[in-house]
Amino acid sequence: MSINYKKQNRSNRYNVNLTDDEADFFGVISKMTGVPKGTIIRQLAVKGALQELTAEQEFNLESVLRKGAGEPLY
Repeated sequence: MSINYKKQNRSNRYNVNLTDDEADFFGVISKMTGVPKGTIIRQLAVKGALQELTAEQEFNLESVLRKGAGEPLY
C-alpha cells in the first residue's frame, strides 16, 4: 500500500526527541501503511494542535464552520 507523496520544501524545522520505543512505534506504523515517518509525525502534531484548540471553550471550530465565510473580500 504505497502512496505517492509530493515532496514540499520546508523551512520551519523542529526537533522531537523520542524514546527507542516511540521511534520503533513510528517505524512499525510507517512500514504498515507505507507512509513516511515524517508525514505521520507531522499529521499527528497537527491533529493534536487542532484538538487542543477545539478543547478550549472560547474557540469552537464547529460554530466557525457552521457560520461559513463572511462577506466577500473584494
